[in-house]
Amino acid sequence: MEVLLPAIDVRNVYKSYDKKVPVLQDTSLLVKKGNIYGLLGPSGCGKTTLLKLIIGRLKATSGKVRVLGHMPGTVESKIPGSRVGYMPRSWHSSGVYHQ
Repeated sequence: MEVLLPAIDVRNVYKSYDKKVPVLQDTSLLVKKGNIYGLLGPSGCGKTTLLKLIIGRLKATSGKVRVLGHMPGTVESKIPGSRVGYMPRSWHSSGVYHQ
């Protein structure tokens, strides 16, 4: 029987930008391959930080992040890169969405 790795495996992640105020505390998330998830929450709750950890733009202070079985941000993972796409959005003060 084949064992399928999860698409996203975040376990007990802690992320703090300034050692005083943690952005993420003991955060865990498991997304199976083929599933689609939405990440919802109020402003400042850590959604963007979590996504940046998943695509390898940030490193967790502690805990484990794996995408398709690899640690994001490493050369062999190809994340970000050819294995995972990411398109950040930006809103301007005019209220117009820009890509």
